[in-house]
Amino acid sequence: MDHMTDVVLMSIEPKWAEQILEGSKKWEYRKYCSIAQGTRIYATKPVQALVR
Repeated sequence: MDHMTDVVLMSIEPKWAEQILEGSKKWEYRKYCSIAQGTRIYATKPVQALVR
């Protein structure tokens, strides 16, 4: 099921978050589908912070 929302918060391991931000990782697959105007990335332990 698709859901429309303003922002999606994705919790991602720091190594993957870094690769996404530098552009070497282009896809992140999840079990759900959500259409959003923006995406926020939360890096999990040990960073534990929004990185984008």
